Amino acid sequence: MIIKSVRLKDFISHADTRIEFPLGVTALIGPNGAGKTSIIDGIIFAFFAERVRGDRITDIIRRGASSAEVEIVFEEGGREYTLRRVRKSRTTEAVLMRDGEPIATGQSEVLAEVLKLLKMDKDTVINSIFVRQGEVASLVDAEPRQRKLLMGKLVGLDRLENAWQNMREVLDHFEGKAKEYDVVKREIEVRKERKEQIEKEIAQLEEEIDKIGHDLEKAEKELDKASSELKLWKEKREAYYKLSEKLSTLRERISSLKKDVERLGKELEEAENAKQEMLKIEPEIDKISVLEDYLRATSEKEKMEERIKRIEKELERVEILLSEIEQTRKAYEKYVELSDELKKLKKELDSLQHAEKEYEGVKTEIRIVQSRIEELKSETSKIESEVLEILSAATVEAKKAKLEELDSKIAELDQKISSLQNEHGQVEGRISEIEEYVEILGESTECPVCKSPLTPEHRDEVRRDFKVEKEKLQTRLTEINAEIESFSEEKRRIEEERNRINALDVERLEKLKEDLTKLEAKLDGLLKKEGEIKSVIEDLARVKDEIAGIESELEKIKMDYEKHLAASKALERERGKDEIKAELDDLKAKLNEVDESISSLLSKLGYTPEKPEDELRKLRSLKEKYEVLKSKAEKIDAIREEMGKVREELEKAAQEKESAERELVSLGYSDEEYRRVENRYSELSKKVAELKTRLEGVKKQRNAKVDELTKTNESIKALEEKLASLEKILEFVGKLQRIRQAFSKDGVQRIVRQRVAPIISEFARGYIENFNLDITDISVNEDFDVSIMKRGGEISIKSISGGEKVAVAIALRLAIAKALAGRISTIIMDEPTTHLDEERRRELVEIMKNFFREGSTVPQMIIVTHHRELEEVADTVYRVEKVDGVSRVVEGI
Repeated sequence: MIIKSVRLKDFISHADTRIEFPLGVTALIGPNGAGKTSIIDGIIFAFFAERVRGDRITDIIRRGASSAEVEIVFEEGGREYTLRRVRKSRTTEAVLMRDGEPIATGQSEVLAEVLKLLKMDKDTVINSIFVRQGEVASLVDAEPRQRKLLMGKLVGLDRLENAWQNMREVLDHFEGKAKEYDVVKREIEVRKERKEQIEKEIAQLEEEIDKIGHDLEKAEKELDKASSELKLWKEKREAYYKLSEKLSTLRERISSLKKDVERLGKELEEAENAKQEMLKIEPEIDKISVLEDYLRATSEKEKMEERIKRIEKELERVEILLSEIEQTRKAYEKYVELSDELKKLKKELDSLQHAEKEYEGVKTEIRIVQSRIEELKSETSKIESEVLEILSAATVEAKKAKLEELDSKIAELDQKISSLQNEHGQVEGRISEIEEYVEILGESTECPVCKSPLTPEHRDEVRRDFKVEKEKLQTRLTEINAEIESFSEEKRRIEEERNRINALDVERLEKLKEDLTKLEAKLDGLLKKEGEIKSVIEDLARVKDEIAGIESELEKIKMDYEKHLAASKALERERGKDEIKAELDDLKAKLNEVDESISSLLSKLGYTPEKPEDELRKLRSLKEKYEVLKSKAEKIDAIREEMGKVREELEKAAQEKESAERELVSLGYSDEEYRRVENRYSELSKKVAELKTRLEGVKKQRNAKVDELTKTNESIKALEEKLASLEKILEFVGKLQRIRQAFSKDGVQRIVRQRVAPIISEFARGYIENFNLDITDISVNEDFDVSIMKRGGEISIKSISGGEKVAVAIALRLAIAKALAGRISTIIMDEPTTHLDEERRRELVEIMKNFFREGSTVPQMIIVTHHRELEEVADTVYRVEKVDGVSRVVEGI
């Protein structure tokens, strides 16, 4: 996979950032907190929707924004893909596109498609591609046990370990179940004993049911006989109470009809009296309609007069408004003309307004560039002064030549020291041989070297020769040690000089000069732009003056303009002057007609009422009384007819009463006899009910025992099935124990380590060669112990330099990633120089320059760092800075 570009929108501290990632090494450089690591976090979030900051995934949304968006364009298998993920307050949207067409949407679908494209699971992708802050050197600096855990996690052994640990819980679960075997077996025996006891209890209950059934049958026959007798007496009782109720009703009805006859007599008398009084007041009622017309006419006249007054005031108001509009017309027209001119000037002001902001922006940028030029000049002068103290010229060529000269001297000294060390070893070996020969010689009669016969004299001579040779050799050892010390001291002096020269940042000096030239050219352009904007600023000042003059003149005539507007608006709400006059003339004509109608009505009355309302009120009250009297008089015939009907009904009710009294006597009903029959029936009913209840209770006991027997049989069957299942679980526990053992450190984990260790070693050797170090071999055993070989033999990993440690760690990380994922196309490193001092960082820079100089085996590497030394390694440099809390990325200059 190759990452081609990343866009972050409202993601953590990035408002809208887009970065292109070409092949080769890309460095993201900036101070801590600038937002560098947020870019890596964005890549991880886009691919896997992983939470990267804070306790909640919504913490990735930039403060003040409603959502965060990350879009990545990457290449895989020769095809280009676009992956976009948007996080809102409650939801996350995701889409994966190929060649502009969506191929997956939604979180889970997109993640599955990404892992399918990369042909790896999520953990393998993260462990292969992403190297987090502090993870690089941890592979080397960690203690052996911790290194084993770290490397095991990278190759996925932690998942096997987790499987081994998790299977313990499963095993405990099934072992706990297997312990139930004996308990279940004993429970089956107890249930079978209970089954036999229940069957005996059911037989006893069946006998009791038969006996109670016989008693119940006898009692039910006696109850049937008592029921027939009670039924007969109930019929008599019902007839008795019906006749009694009928007599009571007839007595009440007769009493009520007598009262009705008396009431109707009184009502007839009142109706006849009302008719006489009605005829007396009838002539006065005819005046009411004339008087009502008179009052209506006088009321209409008053309303017309009031309306005429209002219309006359309306006409006066309209004439005043017309006068005011005419007086302020010129001021209004002048105000409108000036307002139009002011709008044009303000539009021109808006078009020029941007010049002020642009002018301030250019001036600010000029200050920033001038400040940066001064910083670069100061840094350039400082570095140049340091370089010229040691080198003849402040150039890369002079530095390289001097380093090559010193390297040649060091190599020459290494050769001399190596030669002396070899000689030293030969001399020590010869001394050891001599001492061994002298010891063997003892009193021997045979030469230990040539095996020829020895005489005592010859033996003494040989001892003397060995002694002389040993003394000469010891003298030579002393001389060799002195020479080695001398050459080593000279080598240390040259190496110190080489380190000082190597520390000279000549490359930085050339880069500073190049940046200085670019900034000075940029400053010239900004100064030219500043001059061009000044003319626009002058036009802006002229327009502002003209606007101020017009606004002042508008203020003077504003009052008359507002009066004109107010009068015009008020007039819009009024009717036309001619319309008002026409209505006024019409009302005056109608008023004359009303006056004529009033005169006609007074003529009909024959007098002019002093208080017509009071008179009308009295007449209306009299009319109400008239209507009441009339209503009563009209009921005379109806009352007489109703009185005849009531008298007939009274006579009929009296006859029915006598008949019911005779029927009641002939019935022969007695409450005492009825209660005796009822009590006998009640006692028998109670006895039958008790027997039924008792029978039902015993049947319930029998049914409960039958149910219990059924359940017992079912439970025995279930327990027998459970026992068979537990037998299988016992067998399964044994198998599970063997499977868990296979996942242990000495099982599959060991097999994985044995297989992956040689592969990691082979890949690591290939990578370490590209660093151009004096490390001749690197290997990893099955316990993930790392062995380092140099020309002088195997050395401890703790003894290599800081830069070499990081190089070894990078080689191991790349080797592990390649072992997991095949060919590595992209590697992302976050702060690889963390915890390295300046000297070790420079070592790392030199080592990584050698790694990438001959063509890296990794096509794309992205490095996040706050150390600018790594710029020398990068093909592309981006600077990350934070301005007003917002991260900004610019290509380095």
